[in-house]
Amino acid sequence: MKRLAAHYVLLPDDRLLKQHYVELDDENRLLGVFPLDKEIAHTVFYNGILMIDNRCKEVAISLLDRIDLLPPEFGANDCRCSSYIQRIG
Repeated sequence: MKRLAAHYVLLPDDRLLKQHYVELDDENRLLGVFPLDKEIAHTVFYNGILMIDNRCKEVAISLLDRIDLLPPEFGANDCRCSSYIQRIG
């Protein structure tokens, strides 16, 4: 079993959950998404957003990191960020 936690988890129905973790079985099947109220042993924490994609038979967990959440008019975009998506599960 694997537990992956992040600042945010983006669900397939577009809900964004803050401070949650995703639990996967040994074959990367989604067992559930739960609030992260305390530290749990053997949980891997990622800085960013875990995105759950369940359009295929297997669940894909991707990490979205370094994404500007504020529009440029608020001064958040200085053209030096390097956003990326990485498949982790």
